[in-house]
Parts: sequence; C-alpha cells; structure tokens
Amino acid sequence: MALLYDKVIYSDEFGDCRGMGRCGTCLVQFLSLETEFSTYDRNEEATLEKMNIDKASVHLSCQILIDQGLNGAVINIMR
Repeated sequence: MALLYDKVIYSDEFGDCRGMGRCGTCLVQFLSLETEFSTYDRNEEATLEKMNIDKASVHLSCQILIDQGLNGAVINIMR
C-alpha cells in the first residue's frame, strides 16, 4: 500500500483504514507473480471472507511486505 501511495496510483477511497487490514479498500490482484502467497496476515483473511472474495491471487495491499519476491509482479488495483 505504501508503494501505491508513493507512486500516486490509487483512487481517493483507497486504503481507508490506513493499513489495518479491516476496510478492504486496498484490494489488489496479482496478475503475474513468481512467488505465491499461501497465507493471509492479521485481519486480511476475515476481511476478504466478509467481502466474499476467495481468490488466492487477491490480497489487501496493506498486508503485503515489499521484498524481492515482488520483483516483476504485475498487479491490478481492484475497486
């Protein structure tokens, strides 16, 4: 989420809870990524369940750590 804010590529409603993993407004879908995320962090799983989202490629951007595993990833910022 911080990277998306830094690059100003988000909508006004993006990240309403400011990284707590509760609002679901920072949804991103990984279109290509060599590393799969097998677990959800903190509140992410419950938030996605409330939204009826069960795709393994969809995550809350506020719960994703920026590291070498994201190198070359292509994402879709969801609304």
